[in-house]
Amino acid sequence: MRTLPALELALGALLLLAPQAASAQTPPAVAATAAKSAEARAHFKRGVELYSESDYNNALIEFRRAYEIEPRFQALYDIGETYFQLQDYANALQTLERYLRDGGSQVPEARRIEVGREIEKLRTRVATVEVTTNLPDTSISVDDVPIGKTPMAPIVVSAGRRRITASKGTAPPVTQVVELAGGDTRRLSLTLAEEPPVAPLAPRNPMGPVAVAPAPPPKTAHVPVAPWVITGVLGAAGIVTGSLALVSAGQTRSDLQVYPNASSSTISSDHTYAGENARAAILAWLNARHPRT
Repeated sequence: MRTLPALELALGALLLLAPQAASAQTPPAVAATAAKSAEARAHFKRGVELYSESDYNNALIEFRRAYEIEPRFQALYDIGETYFQLQDYANALQTLERYLRDGGSQVPEARRIEVGREIEKLRTRVATVEVTTNLPDTSISVDDVPIGKTPMAPIVVSAGRRRITASKGTAPPVTQVVELAGGDTRRLSLTLAEEPPVAPLAPRNPMGPVAVAPAPPPKTAHVPVAPWVITGVLGAAGIVTGSLALVSAGQTRSDLQVYPNASSSTISSDHTYAGENARAAILAWLNARHPRT
């Protein structure tokens, strides 16, 4: 386990710097800064206690929360040391390098030498992986921790068995497990299934939906009934009248034979009348069948 006194020194530095920063601000800002500093110190102190109890996972959460509230470079040392204890060598290396970079001349010489030695050790416990994908903007994660999207620079990972996953949209994710030794450099190409193209949307009518008129019902041929009825009636009447006229004519001929005492003029007149009636009936029937236009 890494020594605890260094953590206690970092905690003391935070306690000393907080009042100095607050004194240079106006009264309303002083109150807000004092509240943030008090919250950050509470998380940091809790992290020191958890670290001393070897509860590194929860200690890391507290240290990182303190840094989020007040991003002071001193906290990076404690975060880096906790990553070291968790054997997360890649994050330990990156955090301690940032500690020296952000701290600059404010890092004591003895601490700089100590951290420099740890960085050299950590570089032998990490590997570099260059991940490429067939689709752009593909999300990459290492051991279920998101790293970024392709195209991306080579990533530094801890040596050992690493699970690298590529995912994008609705395509099934692709995972590959690789075994890496310290100092390895590996190129990894992950191929995802192509996403189906999105069908273009139909253009919208700015005037709104167009009402479609219903199809007209099929036309039915209408046969005029009244003329045919009248024609039929007139025809029937003509036939009846003609028949009666013919009967009358026949009766006249019989009268000439049966009644010899009847005058010939009377019989002839009756005969003429019957013939005219017959002709009139036939003409009426023909006109009804074939009306003149």
